[in-house]
Amino acid sequence: MKKVLKLIVIGLALSFSSCLTKDRAASMEFAKAPLFGMVYDFDNQPCSGALIVLDDEEGPQTDINGRFVIGYLPSGEHKVQVKKEGYEELTANFKFSSKNQVLYLKLISFTQLLRKTEYALEKKRLPTFQQVYCL
Repeated sequence: MKKVLKLIVIGLALSFSSCLTKDRAASMEFAKAPLFGMVYDFDNQPCSGALIVLDDEEGPQTDINGRFVIGYLPSGEHKVQVKKEGYEELTANFKFSSKNQVLYLKLISFTQLLRKTEYALEKKRLPTFQQVYCL
């Protein structure tokens, strides 16, 4: 009785693990699938209304939560650009390799860039204009 129970448990475990392996392989191999993505700024706030350009073709704009979907994108290498007024344009290459892949993109606004630059200058304690040129 114990041997039969062990065989049943082992059989179920093998069946279950083979199903998992099959599902993983199926999710990795695909010709086309929708690509989901999110665009945030450097304060981790969503960027709504950002234009997504994929492989030099205009795509969707992000929604109020910074999310976008590109339908039926072929697997492989792609170039994405993100454009939004008041932000530095982002260009990046990525490999679309899984049906479950989510693309996270981070934009920096000119205000955030100025803040980060001022902070870096303060930390390095660089001399001011008056200190250098006004002896």
